Amino acid sequence: MASCNKAQLLEKRKPGRPREYDPDKIASEMLEWVKDEDSINIAQFCADRGYLPTLIWRLEKESEDFSYAYTITRLKLAERRERLMNADLLNYGSWQRYQRGYDPFLAKDEDEKDDKDAARRKGIAESEQMNLVLLAKMAAEGQISQKD
Repeated sequence: MASCNKAQLLEKRKPGRPREYDPDKIASEMLEWVKDEDSINIAQFCADRGYLPTLIWRLEKESEDFSYAYTITRLKLAERRERLMNADLLNYGSWQRYQRGYDPFLAKDEDEKDDKDAARRKGIAESEQMNLVLLAKMAAEGQISQKD
């Protein structure tokens, strides 16, 4: 589908009954769009067609077929974006900022690392808390004292 012009976008925003969208049609559009090597982010797909992000997120939850197409699209974009970044055709900052949203493998790996780090920090905090409680108990019993 070609890009919408301003008049077409405004036409879609007329007040009244909300427009109904066909998830299968949008899924097909998305799968066709992602075949183009110039397609590098979902925002481009939505902006060119006048789809709001909330529509995409809603359809992802409501339609299993759309969710599948959306996931495949993100996987293809993740691979393409990484390939472009490695070939110095995509800025590292642009890649790094958004890649997690496209690449579920990267997201899972980062989440696992974050979870391990959080567990490690929690363990350190619990150990420190136990040490403080023990020191307070020993001080209360007169086993230790603080000297200036």
